[in-house]
Amino acid sequence: MDLNKAWNKIQEEKFTSSTINKSEIMKAIQQESSSTMAELKKRLKYKINWVIFFLIFAVAAFFFSLNVPATLPLWGTIIAYYLIGLIGMNRQYDSMNTQINPDLPTLDTMKNQAFRLKKVLQVEKVSSLFGMPIVLVCGGLLPGLYTGKSWGMVLANQQILIVIIVGLVVLVPLMWLLGNRLNKIAYGKHLNELEQNIRLLEQLEL
Repeated sequence: MDLNKAWNKIQEEKFTSSTINKSEIMKAIQQESSSTMAELKKRLKYKINWVIFFLIFAVAAFFFSLNVPATLPLWGTIIAYYLIGLIGMNRQYDSMNTQINPDLPTLDTMKNQAFRLKKVLQVEKVSSLFGMPIVLVCGGLLPGLYTGKSWGMVLANQQILIVIIVGLVVLVPLMWLLGNRLNKIAYGKHLNELEQNIRLLEQLEL
């Protein structure tokens, strides 16, 4: 069944006519919503895999840098950032269902999945706002430390400080906007479909 046609029909008739087969519409909504939620969960898994990749890279860099102790606090900070993000995202991912549970109200299940996905994206948006500056500052300080300079010498280097400041002012906002744009491309269409199905079900329950 074409859900857009069903939606238009509902808007026109508001269920005053017996020509609308509610059970058929409900079945179509359940099928489409299950498919949409499965796709959203799959795309969230891709995001989690990227976090795992960066976490593994940071852990490997930490161990390869054991002979440069001054760099370890920076790598430890980066590891903590990605680890906290991974735990939070995995928790939301594991709680998402890709199928409608017949023992629970369909509308409630769909609203719950939409809420959880929005929460993941919102948490990522906020954490990126704080995390990207941390990663950028660490990235700016690490090269000097690897050359054998002390923390005092690195922090006193005006060139390094200028690069970090420019990065914070220019790169961080651009990366944040790019991340939001990529999230919209990856999740926007499917999330809109899920929310449209939620509105359709709400109409069905009127």
